[in-house]
Amino acid sequence: MEITVKLTDESITQLAQKMLEINKNAVKQPEIKEVSKEYYTTKEAADLLKVSKQTIQNHILKGLLKASKPGKSYIISKKQLEDYVNNN
Repeated sequence: MEITVKLTDESITQLAQKMLEINKNAVKQPEIKEVSKEYYTTKEAADLLKVSKQTIQNHILKGLLKASKPGKSYIISKKQLEDYVNNN
């Protein structure tokens, strides 16, 4: 028994969009809950990204996350945090 299925361009497009949606949901990227401040401490960034403060500090030291150190502590700008999320 042979079954032939003909797909229209529209149904192929819908199928591709559904597959992309499924793939996005399967590989969830960390989401920033609220980005309303201009600068964040390492603890605030960790809380937003649902990782440990140590992970944030390690990523800063490895150069994966850009940050400034005006004193003893690092600060991370809103832009730096958004870039980090989009690139990792």
